[in-house]
Amino acid sequence: MISTKSELGKIILGLPLLVVVEAKQNNFIEGWGQCLAELIAAQKMNQNETQPVYGIVTDG
Repeated sequence: MISTKSELGKIILGLPLLVVVEAKQNNFIEGWGQCLAELIAAQKMNQNETQPVYGIVTDG
């Protein structure tokens, strides 16, 4: 996850800018599920449901 720098320090993340998900053992079905969960989490952290989020799954 790549995020903006938070004013609260290193432990608290700012708004997420990029989330990368790797498919384990070439299992893209599980990779898409994990990607979707992380996209929903990123959207909720951004507190803006109108801002688009994009995801991709790769096996590296």
